[in-house]
Amino acid sequence: AGTGIGEFSDGSFNNKELISDLKVYPNPMTTNGALTFELAENTVATIQIFDMSGKLVKSLPVKRYNAGMNTVEFNVSQLGQGTYFTTVESNDSRKVAKFVVM
Repeated sequence: AGTGIGEFSDGSFNNKELISDLKVYPNPMTTNGALTFELAENTVATIQIFDMSGKLVKSLPVKRYNAGMNTVEFNVSQLGQGTYFTTVESNDSRKVAKFVVM
């Protein structure tokens, strides 16, 4: 067994991305927003929000999402005005979208 760092089994890649079509709306937003994303299969995903410096400012509860389109609502009233990035991660797949808080 190796360290697991930088090692992949032959079966870990396929032609279909696990996460696709990530969108954040409304953009810009003031207090509440939502993101939508599509999953190729049922999976557990992590959703986090980072500021422009890359600091984690909000993390949504990790949960299992179903294959197909998913919508997640979130509140940004505790975040200051500015530009943020949200990430949706599962297994080796990651998508990033940018949004603005006014």
